[in-house]
Amino acid sequence: MNTYRESMQGKGFRNLALSNSRSGAQASVMLYSLIETAKANDVPPDVYLTALFEQLPLLNDGDAVDHLLPWAIRV
Repeated sequence: MNTYRESMQGKGFRNLALSNSRSGAQASVMLYSLIETAKANDVPPDVYLTALFEQLPLLNDGDAVDHLLPWAIRV
């Protein structure tokens, strides 16, 4: 049986150990979470992230972001 650490390393999370700051590690975790959620929803991560990063600048402060989640975004 794999340990939690081994399973995270298999998913690329070993790079978190290379983060130089807490905020860098948090940003990495958020990005990995988006990628894994896209995969879980049968959306290619590169397609999802491209659509997400194209649409994020169009939002205003306080706008809802539910439509940008992997299961709702139009790619």
